[in-house]
Amino acid sequence: MSIDCVAATLAIALVAPATVDPAAEPAPTGLRAPGYYVHVSPGGFTFLTLRPFDYLGYLWGLAGGRFIPRGKRLAIAVGGFVEHVVIQAPRYEDDTDRYHFVRTGPELRVGASDERVFGYGLARLGVDTMFGQPGGFGFVQGLFTLGAGVQGAFGSARRLLLGLEPAFEISFPVPWPLARVRTFIGVRF
Repeated sequence: MSIDCVAATLAIALVAPATVDPAAEPAPTGLRAPGYYVHVSPGGFTFLTLRPFDYLGYLWGLAGGRFIPRGKRLAIAVGGFVEHVVIQAPRYEDDTDRYHFVRTGPELRVGASDERVFGYGLARLGVDTMFGQPGGFGFVQGLFTLGAGVQGAFGSARRLLLGLEPAFEISFPVPWPLARVRTFIGVRF
């Protein structure tokens, strides 16, 4: 092979457009890429819906799971949660009317996403363990939550998550209907 032939082949390779398979799509990124997530909820508030100004509460928790995008916009997140809720009746200055709820169970988020934003409906079914003061009584019952939420993916790799989830939940068989708003920060990997 002569130098002229090598030079001509090199020139054609540099000038000619690269062939691209039209069926090949770029790899999904951000909230369109499948992966795992962890949420830390450093703060939220809740109130008893039957007496909204009598029982106010603070909540914090952890959640984690798998994020599964499907099609162009459908996204599903399947995972689990554990959280602690403290409800205090503000009309008392001491701890005579404070309740602690420790909750855990599976959760499901179904909605639509692009690379940066995921809007969804939320459903949770779990176990609700309640402890009260001053009697120290406690009992275990079921928990059902329905809500909605939005989370955004930030950073160059879109791995940092920030979100907000308003929801309504009820414990059963002894009903404790609560309205709640949870904020969280998370990471995708």
